[in-house]
Amino acid sequence: MNGYEYIRNAYAFYMPRTPSAAARAVEKGLLPVEAFIYAANNISPLAEEPINYDELERVLAREDLDLNTTLLLLDILEKLINHKDPEIALFAAESINTIENRYNKKIEEHKELLQQIEDQEATRELAKLYYEIALINSKRQTIKEFYLREAFTYFRELDKSEKLSLEEMTILVRIFIDFGFYSRALRYIHNANPERNDTDLLLLEAEVEFASGNIYRTFELFVELRQFRDKLDEESLKKLNFWIGR
Repeated sequence: MNGYEYIRNAYAFYMPRTPSAAARAVEKGLLPVEAFIYAANNISPLAEEPINYDELERVLAREDLDLNTTLLLLDILEKLINHKDPEIALFAAESINTIENRYNKKIEEHKELLQQIEDQEATRELAKLYYEIALINSKRQTIKEFYLREAFTYFRELDKSEKLSLEEMTILVRIFIDFGFYSRALRYIHNANPERNDTDLLLLEAEVEFASGNIYRTFELFVELRQFRDKLDEESLKKLNFWIGR
C-alpha cells in the first residue's frame, strides 16, 4: 500500500489522533509509515466532510507538496468543480490550474537547464515531473498519454547513459503497463534481472503479469518469490501471503 492508498482508505484503519500516537502505531507494526506522515502533516481534514476550506487553502499554499498529497488535493478539487456554489466551483478550477502551472513551471526550468548543459539530473527530474503530471491528469486520458510519452522519452534517454534506480525502473515499467506494452515491460525486467534474484524486480514482474490478466503466471511468480521470503519487507510479505498463503 502506498501513501495515497492509505490516505484514500484511512477509514478502514485505526486512525491515531496525534503524530506521537501514529509514531507508536508505526513502531508496533499496526500501521504503515504513511500513517505518521499523514498525522504529522495534519492533512486529514481534507478528506473529511464537510470540507474544511481553510485547511484546503493552507495545504494548497505549500509549493513543496509531495505527490501523494497533491493527488489527494486533486481528488477533492475535482469533486468541488461541480459544487452548487459557483464560487467554490471556481476556487476548485483555479486551484487545479495552480497545481498544474507549478508543474509546468518546473518543467520549463529544467528544460532550459538541459538546453544550456548536458545535465543528467535535469533529465532525471524531467522524466519524474512528466510522469507525475501524467498521474495528475489521470482523468484526462489524451493529456495523460501525452505526458506519459514525454516521461518515457526522458527515461529512455537516461537509461542509455546510466543505470536507472529501482524507482525509475518501476516508473518506466508502469508507463509500459499504461500503454498496454506488457511484453516490452517483461523484456525490460528480464534484461535487468537475468539471475532472477532481485525480489523487487520479481514483484514488478508479477505486477505486469497481473495487469495483463495473466493470473496463473502471477501466482507462479509469487511461488518463485517464496524462496526469498526472508528478504521481503512487510508489504511484500503481505502480497506473498495473499497469493500463496503463509
